[in-house]
Amino acid sequence: VFFRQGFHATGEPIVGSVERLKNGDNIQIETYKLFGATDEDIEKFKEDPYNVVIKSVEWWKQAFKKGGVSADLKARTFITAGDESFSKFIEWQFRKLKQKGLVIQGTHPVVWCPHDESPTGDHDRYKGEGESPVKYILIKFKTKEGYVLPAGTLRPETAFGVTNMWVNYDREYVLMELENEKWVVSKKSVQKFRDQLFKIKGVMEVDIKKIGSCISPLNGREVKILHAGFVDDDNATGVVMSVPAHAPYDYIWCKKQGVKEHVTLIQTRGYGEYPAKEECEKLGIENENDEKLEEATRNLYKKEYHEGVLNQNCGVFRGLKVSEAKEKIVEEFEKQGIASELYETTGKVICRCMTPCHVKILENQWFLKYSDEEWKDKARKCLKGMLIEPFEEINHFEKVIEWVDDKACARRRGLGTLLPFDKTWVVESLSDSTIYMAFYTISDMIGGDIKADELNDEAFDYIFLGIGEKVKFKKARESFEKWYPVDMRMSGKDLVANHLIFYIFNHVALFSEDYWPKGIAVNGFVNVEGEKMSKSKGNVYPLISIIEKFGADVTRMNLIGAAEKLDDPDWREDDAKTFAHYLSFLLEVTKKLKQNNFKGEKYSFKERTFEEKINENVRQARNAFERLRFRTATFYAFFNSIAALKKYLERQGDNAMVLRRNIEKIALMINPLAPHVSEEVWSAFNSGFSSLEMFPAYDESLANPRLEMQEKYIEGLENDIRKIISIIQITPVKITITLAEDWKYKAIKDMLMGKNVIKENENKIEMTAFIKKIKNIHAYEGYDWSEKEVLDENIEMLKKKFNCEVEINNNPNEKSLPYKPAIKIE
Repeated sequence: VFFRQGFHATGEPIVGSVERLKNGDNIQIETYKLFGATDEDIEKFKEDPYNVVIKSVEWWKQAFKKGGVSADLKARTFITAGDESFSKFIEWQFRKLKQKGLVIQGTHPVVWCPHDESPTGDHDRYKGEGESPVKYILIKFKTKEGYVLPAGTLRPETAFGVTNMWVNYDREYVLMELENEKWVVSKKSVQKFRDQLFKIKGVMEVDIKKIGSCISPLNGREVKILHAGFVDDDNATGVVMSVPAHAPYDYIWCKKQGVKEHVTLIQTRGYGEYPAKEECEKLGIENENDEKLEEATRNLYKKEYHEGVLNQNCGVFRGLKVSEAKEKIVEEFEKQGIASELYETTGKVICRCMTPCHVKILENQWFLKYSDEEWKDKARKCLKGMLIEPFEEINHFEKVIEWVDDKACARRRGLGTLLPFDKTWVVESLSDSTIYMAFYTISDMIGGDIKADELNDEAFDYIFLGIGEKVKFKKARESFEKWYPVDMRMSGKDLVANHLIFYIFNHVALFSEDYWPKGIAVNGFVNVEGEKMSKSKGNVYPLISIIEKFGADVTRMNLIGAAEKLDDPDWREDDAKTFAHYLSFLLEVTKKLKQNNFKGEKYSFKERTFEEKINENVRQARNAFERLRFRTATFYAFFNSIAALKKYLERQGDNAMVLRRNIEKIALMINPLAPHVSEEVWSAFNSGFSSLEMFPAYDESLANPRLEMQEKYIEGLENDIRKIISIIQITPVKITITLAEDWKYKAIKDMLMGKNVIKENENKIEMTAFIKKIKNIHAYEGYDWSEKEVLDENIEMLKKKFNCEVEINNNPNEKSLPYKPAIKIE
C-alpha cells in the first residue's frame, strides 16, 4: 500500500528560524546548510518563510524516496501551510467546533511571546516544551518606608518560618506604584505585572541595598534583607523568603552569611527538627555552588508535600497535611490582604523567535474548551475502546484527559490558517493537526476531480459527516469511508500530553463513533551512540546523509530494530555494520542458490531443524509485528533467521528446495524492515514483488518440540567436544561418543511415570547411585526419542565440523547418562 503523504508546516518554528537567519544566527545558517541549503536558498528563505517550506518538502521527498518509504510521492502531497484546500478544511473544523460550543473566547493565563505578541504553544518553542503557567503566591512584607516587598512562593505555608529575605544585589530593582501600594520588585518582573492586568501608575528606580529590613505580615517581626546569588530576578518578583529549616538553598546561604535562626514548621517522617540541614548533610553539600542543591530541594519538597504535617508554629493550620493546607492558607492570607498572585512558567520558555516568554493573562483569546465534561466523557469512552501501545502508557492518556484544561488555539503570527470567525488570529500548530488524517483520504482528488474553490462547509459535511447529498463528492465520501477510522496513529512519547490527546478530543467532537480512532502507538527519541542528538555535540545527521552512507535498508533496520515500546532507539555505527554484514550474507547465499551451487536433495535432521526454526521465527515475528514490538520482530525475522541459515550451511546443508523455500520466507519477513534486499532476494526466484505477497504463514505441521530438544542436544554435544579440545589442547584425530546403558533410559521413563525404580530394581545400590546423578528428573520431560538415531543422523555433520573421524561406541559406558554421553578424544 502506498499511503498519501502530507507535510505539517504551520506555526511559529519556520518563521522563527527565518528571523534567526535575518539576524545572522550562525547556528541556524549551519543547520540549514547541513540539510543541503545553498547560500542562494538561504537568501530566498529570508525573503519568504514559505520558501523554507517548499525546500524542506523537497528534502523530505528525496529522503523518503531513498529510504523506501511507502508513500505515494507522485500523487498530490499537501502542506498544512499555504494550501488553500487544507485551510478550507481547517476553517470547516473550527466553525463546527464553535457551533458545538467547544471554541470559546475568554480570559486565561497563557505562555506569551512579547515579540510575536501571541501565545506560544509547545511546538512554537525553541525551549520549554511542556512548560505551563503556574500560580505563585506573593506574600506582602512591609518596609519601614511603607513599601511592599512581595515575595513569590509556591509554598505559602513556609511564610510562618521566615528568618530573613533574599534579593540579588547584582540585579536591578524598581519601585512599582499601584493604586494603593508601592511595591519593590525586580525590573524584569514589571512587564509580567502589566501583562497580568495589574494597574501600574508608574515605575522608578530604587537602590535595593538601602532597604535593609522588612516586617513579617504574620507575626510583626523585623527580618533582614540580604543578598543571595541564587535569586533569579526573572522568576516571579525577584524577592524570595528565606526559610532555612525547610529550603536547602536558604540553609546553605544562611550558613554562609551567619544567619543561625531556624524555625521548624513541618513534621515529616524520616526527618528531624531541621530537614534542609539533614538533606544537605546527607548529600554532602557544603557550598552554594554545589549542583546537588537542586536534588536536595526536589527530595525535600516532594517528601514534605506528600507526607508533611504542619506544626504549632503554623498557628490555626497546625495539624493539617501540607498537601491539604495550601488553598486554605492562601484563602486566609488573601482575606487578610497580605497576599496576592502572579503567574509564572513552570520552567524556562524561549520562543522560536528566540524571545524569552512569560505568562500573560489574555483577554478575548480563543480557546478550545477541553475542560468541558461532556467532551471529556466522549474522550474517555474513545480511549477505553482503543489499543494503546505500549499498553502501560494508557495510564498517561487517562491522566492527561483528566487534567487537560482550556487550550489557546490561535496566535497572532506564524504560518497557517486564519481563524475563520476572527481573522486577526492564526490557528496554532497543535490545533490544526488534530484531524488532518481525514484530509489524507481526499487529498489526491483535489486539483483533479475536486477543485479547491468547490470545497465549502456543505461539501465537507457530506464527505466527512455524511450530511446531505453531493453527487460531485461521492468518490471523496467513499474514499473517506474506505480509509476511516484510523487503525493506528504513531507518534513520539512527548506528544501524549498535547497532540495525541487533542487528536482524540477533536475526533470524538466531530465524527460519529464509527470513525473514532482505534489505536495509538507511542515511541521514543533517537539517540546517537548513546547520547541525545545535539548540534553542539556534532551528532545531528540529516536522514538522507545516513541513507547515502549506509544504504536505505541498513538505515531502516538499525533504527527500527534499535528499540521498542517507549525505549529511545540508539543509532550505533557498529550495529549498522552488523546489519550490513548479515544482509550481504543473505544476498550472497541467494546468488549461489540461483547459480545452482546447492544440489542436495536429502531431507534429514538438519533440514528438519532448519525449517522448524524458520517456521518458529515466522510465528514470533508475526506476533511481534502485530504488537508493534519492532526490536523483537527484527530479532526473529532477521537475526534469528540468518543465524538458522548460517547454522544449516555450517552443517553442510545443501538441499536447494529447502533453502529456496526458507530464504523466500526470510525475504517476506524482512520486507517491512529491508524492502530493497527483500525484493532482490524474492526476484531471484519469483516474478512480481515481495511487498505484494502475504506475510508467510505459520505451519503447525512443522512445529516439533522434540526436534527442538534434539537440536539443543546436538548443540550441547558440540559445545562439550569443543570444551574438551580446548582443555587438552590437541587437534583431534578421532572422537568417540559412548551412550548410556539401556536400563538407564528405562529408569528415566519409569521415574517420569511416578514409579519407585529403587524398590522395583534388583540392583538397588547401582540404581541409587544413578538416581543421585539425575538432579532434576523433570528436565527429561519429552525426552522419549532415540539418542542413537539422532546421533546417527548427525554423524557426518560432526565429522565435517571437527574434521576428524567420529564414532559411536556400541558398547555402553557406565559413566554415561541418558542424553549426556561420554566423549573420548584422541
